[in-house]
Amino acid sequence: DLLMLDLEMPAFSRSEVLRESGCSMTTLAAANATIYQFHDRMLRVLLVEDEPLVRDMVRAFLERAGYGVDAAGTAEEVLDGWSDRAVDLLLTDVMLPGQTGVELATQLREQRPDLKVVYMSGNVSDPAARDSVVLPGTRFLAKPFSRAALLHVIRSLADEPTQ
Repeated sequence: DLLMLDLEMPAFSRSEVLRESGCSMTTLAAANATIYQFHDRMLRVLLVEDEPLVRDMVRAFLERAGYGVDAAGTAEEVLDGWSDRAVDLLLTDVMLPGQTGVELATQLREQRPDLKVVYMSGNVSDPAARDSVVLPGTRFLAKPFSRAALLHVIRSLADEPTQ
């Protein structure tokens, strides 16, 4: 069930997504009406991942889960069109060609301090990735991760009050 190994991702109903993300059955009905909304609109995720297969899988899963997703392969791609993007959450690999995900997030947060950030990395011993977890409005997700873990991290961070 690891996202990195699940090459065939079936479409999920909202109920299945909520169940997989850890929502209890008693709150399923209430959550089903609100989980995909962020300040009265769809949560927009900016996904930055240099591995095309991983980027495509994560993007497809998040879109099926009800999130709006813009995707890029490098920090430079993001910075070229940043002013035009309406984004609530940055989901970025730590190790990217050129600028790192941490450097990218730092630059974007200079312009948008309320931007929430989830760092992903397959190298959990990376000090930059580990240290990023302690910053307000950020989370760290070790690769490979399950779909449930991804949804849980995004939902919990999106629900966290802005600092």
